[in-house]
Amino acid sequence: MELRHVPLKIYLPNATSPNNNTGEQPLGTLKIVQGLAKPYNETGALQTLGGTLHDLLPTVFPSRRSYIFAQAVLHGAVLPLSAPVKDLMHSAAYCDGFLHIAVVMVR
Repeated sequence: MELRHVPLKIYLPNATSPNNNTGEQPLGTLKIVQGLAKPYNETGALQTLGGTLHDLLPTVFPSRRSYIFAQAVLHGAVLPLSAPVKDLMHSAAYCDGFLHIAVVMVR
């Protein structure tokens, strides 16, 4: 059976306005973006993580090849943007069938 989609949950730091007068964000607030990635792009080549993140979050990941504003982290390791999402799905998906990717902003 061929894989049709790779389900993703992407955890972003919450960018809402602060709750208090100090200008600080409350600790532990996240925004979750859920989406489906195709394992192959329109040319038939394996879809990369960089291409998927650029398609889903173009303002956070404006480049498909290098990290500019943020990094993608899976199981505590920074992922290469050249990694095929199909391979990530087969090797690193959680029990619920999703790839759970945390986004860490670059300073």
